[in-house]
Amino acid sequence: MKKLILLSLLTIGLFFKLNAQNNNSTYFEKGLSWEQIIEKAKNQNKYIFVDAYTTWCAPCRLMDQEIFPQESVGVFFNQNFINVKIQIDATKNDNEEIKSWYEQAKVFEKDYQINQYPTFLIFNSNGKLASKVIGGNNLAKEFVDRVKKAIEPSNQFYTLKSKYESGDSSSTLVGNMLNAALNVHENDFVKQHGNFYLGKQKNLLSEENIKIIGLTTSESTHPGFKILIENATEVEAVLGSVKRKELIMNAAINEIIVPYLRNGGKMIKLGGGMINFTGDLISIPNWELLKEKLKGSYAAFADEIIMAAKPMYFDWNKDLFNYTNSVNTYLINFGNEIPNLSLIIYSSTILSKSNSATDLKSAISWTTLALRGDDLLNPYFMYQKAALNYKLGEKLNAIKILENAVEIVESKGDLSSQVYKSILEKMKTGEKIW
Repeated sequence: MKKLILLSLLTIGLFFKLNAQNNNSTYFEKGLSWEQIIEKAKNQNKYIFVDAYTTWCAPCRLMDQEIFPQESVGVFFNQNFINVKIQIDATKNDNEEIKSWYEQAKVFEKDYQINQYPTFLIFNSNGKLASKVIGGNNLAKEFVDRVKKAIEPSNQFYTLKSKYESGDSSSTLVGNMLNAALNVHENDFVKQHGNFYLGKQKNLLSEENIKIIGLTTSESTHPGFKILIENATEVEAVLGSVKRKELIMNAAINEIIVPYLRNGGKMIKLGGGMINFTGDLISIPNWELLKEKLKGSYAAFADEIIMAAKPMYFDWNKDLFNYTNSVNTYLINFGNEIPNLSLIIYSSTILSKSNSATDLKSAISWTTLALRGDDLLNPYFMYQKAALNYKLGEKLNAIKILENAVEIVESKGDLSSQVYKSILEKMKTGEKIW
């Protein structure tokens, strides 16, 4: 009898313990429409927190299992937000609650440009997007701190953007808006409006302003260009030496190299990362004359700019032999200072245009070099290396590299995992992938 009573007491204690844990975890609304969510937020004067997730997203599951159930997280979110989950993908196992949000999920995905999971959207009590937090955290405190920062008035990018578009162009607002834009990956917006802001600033050497310079400076007439040339120490402390040099060299290529090599032509940005070049290609470049044109602001970078210009010219001239040799020469002289993305672009040219084993082996070495620093586990770079190995006939190497890339993108909840998986299956069956 004593054992039975003890067992009953333990069972009751366990029930109350679990019930208390559930009450203290993050509460997500159920059975309400978006309009009802907004109405509830208005009545309680709270923000709306939207967890946009997919069923295949590993970090989303981690947040569900390890972060949102924690008491410290639940207390913060339940006090400050009306919380709601929105499943962005659709599966045959979805219940009626999830199905009722299908249409709204598509609207959210499109209107708020959700392309990485989990993405957490923060709305004001009127249902207007205020801020965004992209990606989860392994530690509860770090995640709560990120969300706290996102709802600070000076960090609410979409709220600040709305005020800016309504006519408020004060330096304080624009500065806060551009820095908040960086936090939510709105880099194109920073590029579009950054130079206007920088032109009004007295101190361009603050860390925040140097970051904006790094996104906006593409011409020698831009306000940040002089800072790049004359303040190497300060700029490189924030952007790094490779990024500083890349910005300077790109300005030279657009203003001097392209007009010379293409008889007055210029680079045209088409949008979506696509570019085009106008003007007719000259038949025989005088590289020494071109180097002379780089005197002045570009003098210290002239040799490297010329070496970077040669692969461009040989690509335009469809001379793959000299293209590969010029890239290899550039690497021998400046390999550690060439931007990783440039190396991938060089390798992409070989992947799409050459069947030469010599060219392919060179391109594989370029991608190997590009997989360093912040790009050590870059899945797209890994895909490039896998594709080059596959084209060379090194199928097993290619599959191993791409399997690692798939594992990385899945761990990040990146949409591209589906694309990489499809390519991997083609590799395994020997199909063409490019």
